[in-house]
Amino acid sequence: MKKNKMLVCVDASYWMYYTVFGSISEFQKKSPSEAAYWIKPAEEVDQKNLPDLLGCDTYKRILKKFVMKRCETIDWHLRGHFQNEIDTMDKIDIVFVMDDFTCKSFRKELYPQYKAQRKLVPKSYNMYKIRNYVFDVIFKELELEEKYGYKFISVAGAEADDIIAIAMNKCSDDYMIKVLFASDHDFVQLENVKQIDLFGKEVQCKIGNIEVTPQEYLLGKILLGDGADNIGKVFKGVGPKKAINLIRNKDKLKEMLKENAESARQYKLNKQLIAFSEIPEELSDRICEEFSKIVYSDDVLNDNSGFANLEWL
Repeated sequence: MKKNKMLVCVDASYWMYYTVFGSISEFQKKSPSEAAYWIKPAEEVDQKNLPDLLGCDTYKRILKKFVMKRCETIDWHLRGHFQNEIDTMDKIDIVFVMDDFTCKSFRKELYPQYKAQRKLVPKSYNMYKIRNYVFDVIFKELELEEKYGYKFISVAGAEADDIIAIAMNKCSDDYMIKVLFASDHDFVQLENVKQIDLFGKEVQCKIGNIEVTPQEYLLGKILLGDGADNIGKVFKGVGPKKAINLIRNKDKLKEMLKENAESARQYKLNKQLIAFSEIPEELSDRICEEFSKIVYSDDVLNDNSGFANLEWL
């Protein structure tokens, strides 16, 4: 008999930022003198040798408490939104999904300036060491996998977005309900996924203030680009309202792309960078394989990709 199963993915990259920033704020509040010793203004810090806050026992204690608190928040929001569904489930797989910072992603190979602006922002401490400490040490100390069933996945060469997209679309036919906790609106393009942000609010499928379908949202995202990822617009001077008009008037959009070679080039690049259907097959296969191992199930893989059959221009 087929079990009722729920898949819950947590975008651990964003989750980590909220956790670390919250723990830093608490550290500065409760131990201001110690915090002032360990945390200097970013402009005064050697960016090639960032301070390691893990040398401070006080901070590590606060960080551990915050990790537990943030995990409990995920559980609280999950129950707040889906308690009725949870009561009918035989199994719930909760997977924390993290970027791989050791390898270049396929997006950087396509577009070397992808997220390049983020490297220019000065830092006050070594975030990567704290990130690794949380998953390598604190998760084990709190026995989160044994007690709560939480699992963690990172795949070489993959961003968290890639892993989540493939997990939700290629590894999820065995799940009745798919839930995503993330504050990244890139995931709105996913269909049949209930997305909740990390503060517990349901994510809306909108461009500006106008409700759209996931397919329309994706095309709008391609046209408007993504400043956070250093991805430019397809057309200068086109904002959300004009983008919606073009999305719903594809003849006009095709005409504009034919008239402007640079815009056509940007459109093609943006599609490759933003659309999850563009994730390379080799990477997709490795994500599926790793996901299968992490959730300890051999029956979650399937041949149906689940991606919408979008009619690209």
